[in-house]
Amino acid sequence: GHAAIKMKQYLIAKEALEIALKHVGRSDIKKEKDRDTYRMKIRKQMTVFNVTKTLYNCELQERTPSCLKNGEESDRGMSKKLKIVEDGGNKALVAEENIETEDVLVSADPYVAVVNVTGGRAGGKICPHKMDKMFNPIPCSFGSELTFGSLESRDEASNGFHKYEWPLLKNFDDAKILERSRLALRMITQIEPEKISNVCSLLGKDTVPEESLKMAVKTFNLNVANATDEEKFVSSVLGFYFLQNLFSSGYLPLQNKTKLSPNEYDVFTLLERAVLVALYHTKPIELLDIPKCKKDFMDETNEIKIDICGFGIYPDLYEVETAGTGPERHVIHWFLDKKLLISSFRRVEKGQSVCIVEQPPVGGPQKAPANDMITFRCANELCTCSFPLKENTKEKIITCPLDDCGIKTNIWERLKLIQRLKKDFAAAKEEFLRSDVTICKDILKGTIDEWDRIIVRPYKEIEQLQNLYVRSLKCEIGDNERQCIEGNQFGHLISKKHKINVMPTDEDPDNQIVTKTYTIK
Repeated sequence: GHAAIKMKQYLIAKEALEIALKHVGRSDIKKEKDRDTYRMKIRKQMTVFNVTKTLYNCELQERTPSCLKNGEESDRGMSKKLKIVEDGGNKALVAEENIETEDVLVSADPYVAVVNVTGGRAGGKICPHKMDKMFNPIPCSFGSELTFGSLESRDEASNGFHKYEWPLLKNFDDAKILERSRLALRMITQIEPEKISNVCSLLGKDTVPEESLKMAVKTFNLNVANATDEEKFVSSVLGFYFLQNLFSSGYLPLQNKTKLSPNEYDVFTLLERAVLVALYHTKPIELLDIPKCKKDFMDETNEIKIDICGFGIYPDLYEVETAGTGPERHVIHWFLDKKLLISSFRRVEKGQSVCIVEQPPVGGPQKAPANDMITFRCANELCTCSFPLKENTKEKIITCPLDDCGIKTNIWERLKLIQRLKKDFAAAKEEFLRSDVTICKDILKGTIDEWDRIIVRPYKEIEQLQNLYVRSLKCEIGDNERQCIEGNQFGHLISKKHKINVMPTDEDPDNQIVTKTYTIK
């Protein structure tokens, strides 16, 4: 922190002296000799900046855009481009408008989230409240060993769950309590003790709760119908263990009684439910580990390394995932700190189903395997007819057999276009090998759009294009996060886009200060 402040002062002083040097020539100094003297003084002062000629990245790196398509930055849930429709008791996720590639379709915040305590890149490096990377850890205000990423995070946590959990952390570490169990307890400590009964009374009901309890009630009402008797027994044991801990932490008043009070019984009921919810609805919070050099990273056998830095429960996600199942997924999942984002990598027409979770229906249509046959679309964009042909076909022109169409499709021209598209694919690969994933992604996007215009999927070439396009999207996200950390935290101090004004400002630009003269006798 001190080094950052000093470096910022370094940059401000250097820019101020450069401006002063320019203004010597514009000054009212009449003698040229005096001007040269002032210039020499300023240049002598500027020799302190000769320690280094270059600084490590002075430009502000902005994070990957995460705003919902056709929405505001603060919006959460589904994009306006999606809607859930019901048909005979079954729900389906359908495109309300045309969905383009890279549209952010879902943005969700967790109701509760905890740091990974079983290993990985999380321990001591991730803020336990905001789940972002820590560079200047702030110690716990209560005296526990937990540290936070900022004063703001510490204060928010201390006013909420942390004031009840901090005395229990050492016990949980000694007892090796894992993340799902800690999430279950966090679901309780997020609620103030006096509101526990309100939440418990709304279990399994459609009543709309007050605004402050909406997320809590929605989380506790998540579906756990598939819980087995063993899981229910474990939830009761853990619920009783956590209840005893809440007595010792001060969440519940300690009383010498052999029977639970109504409020204590409500806490126990919610603890049992919380364990089951955490068991079935916990999502890992992932960090992408993307290498800077992509030379050996294009091969699909080199899987993208993913580190789990934490776990969270996203109540807004259950309904979307339940409705958005299908044989072939159209989206990728990624994270900005603890915010879960789902963005598209395929174009989806209005009215078509959108697949969020790849889950082929039992006995239903399976994903068709890619093959060597090319199914050409009719030249009439409104026609649904297509012509399956081999790539080395001798066909020149095909007339559409439909009576209401009859347009001729030039297969020969399309075969020549395919050869050009293959060259574009090769160029995209070269850019990827040079680690220019953004250029690679832009080439692939246009190439895939052109393929979709002339053929019907599946086809092996377009499958390879799509696989590299998805990899490029993930690489761009991972590279951008790394540049934000390396640049903004380790090197960035002043944004080149928004230069600061080092010149003094007029304290009274509107001449509003009134002066009065007094005569002292």
